[in-house]
Amino acid sequence: MSDFVAAAAVRVRWASAVDAQVAFDHAPRVIALGGEFGRVAGRGGVVLFVHCFEGGMDDWSVVVPWEPFAGPVLVCVDGLKDHCMWISEDDPPAREALSLLQTEIELAFGTRAALAGDGGPPPD
Repeated sequence: MSDFVAAAAVRVRWASAVDAQVAFDHAPRVIALGGEFGRVAGRGGVVLFVHCFEGGMDDWSVVVPWEPFAGPVLVCVDGLKDHCMWISEDDPPAREALSLLQTEIELAFGTRAALAGDGGPPPD
């Protein structure tokens, strides 16, 4: 984790992290429908990032340790400057949300590839 992220990340409880819940819900759709995302390989594996730009306080980015899939997942809301929510497997609802996020992102990659085969947006 970079020094910036370590300084800006705040561990939050899943139940109170409404902005993170929204980002978790929307991130798979952003991927599936051709939105902005990317993967970066490093010493620890592959990190996936997804960015949703809606033009306002609702802009966010999700950073997921993807290969191997592990926590924590960071959700950075653009309207909250220098602040990232650190979502980890602290409790059953958070574990369930992380597992669902992984499943839905995997499905989104399949949907994106299928759309690319049908003249939709190209896969990453």
